Amino acid sequence: MSVEIEKIFPADIRPLFAEVLKKGEMLEEIRIRLEKPLMISGYGKEYFIREDGSLTLYPEEGYRVRKGDLHRLMEHFTRYSPYAFEAELREGFLSLPGGHRIGVTGEVVCTEEGRVKTLKNISSINIRIARYVQGVAEGLLPFVYENGHPCSLLLVSPPGCGKTTMLRDFIRLYSEGNTFGQGRNVGVADERMEIAGSYMGQAGMPLGARTDVLSGCSKTEGVLMLIRSMNPGVIAVDEIGREEEIRLLRYAATCGITLLNTIHGQDMQDLQNKESFLGEGWLSIYDRIIFLKKDGGRFGVRSLWKKDEEGEWLCVRY
Repeated sequence: MSVEIEKIFPADIRPLFAEVLKKGEMLEEIRIRLEKPLMISGYGKEYFIREDGSLTLYPEEGYRVRKGDLHRLMEHFTRYSPYAFEAELREGFLSLPGGHRIGVTGEVVCTEEGRVKTLKNISSINIRIARYVQGVAEGLLPFVYENGHPCSLLLVSPPGCGKTTMLRDFIRLYSEGNTFGQGRNVGVADERMEIAGSYMGQAGMPLGARTDVLSGCSKTEGVLMLIRSMNPGVIAVDEIGREEEIRLLRYAATCGITLLNTIHGQDMQDLQNKESFLGEGWLSIYDRIIFLKKDGGRFGVRSLWKKDEEGEWLCVRY
């Protein structure tokens, strides 16, 4: 993994990150802010990077990012053709080989209609390190299958607690098949190209032999296009949060399609409170709910919920 991460930096500043790459699996984010110290984070810990590449806990010792550093990084990330990446920059991110994603902030350039066209004068870069962890969902298969069929599943947690990592593994398991059920066609509506780690149209994550990825369009458009064109048995969507998305997913469920989705949330009460903007009874389209947590930098399951015979939600593990 470290070699892959190393390649995303321009050659002249790679030595600055030499020590960072030794952090290996703990590395989650690299934050690069104008006139502020370089920072990395992972497993609940933060470090700052000195000019010689060594790490420190003290921000005043960290290398202070210059405007020229940000300029060289953005040129490298966009392969010296920023106009080719305007669509992504309009959404505030860039995708890189290996599934890594770069969030950016800066000065917004708008069209005459007031819509965001692109970003310029970049002031902050957040490199989110993507990794595929195979097997994290396997122990949950008995809970999510019923009579040989996968159940519609909602994965829930606050940001940074492993939802997307868990989602990827469920996609693989539903697609490849397992001891609880045969493989199924899985359609992935990957709006931000994060689930599949897509780059130039090619998925960077091993999501299974029967998986089709539609990247770069809205979740609603993606779900509808997949239903029309790919005949999916399962539709996977990350971070739902709008009423129109629920409406399309409800339509998919009425077509006999299994749902595999994630959403930000804390607990069941939090999900029920979302009815005010997701619609009354929106949780009824799911059969199982898994709440995730992060404890001491490690991801895990907080609780498991399923419907009882009356259709009411019941916690079966806490």
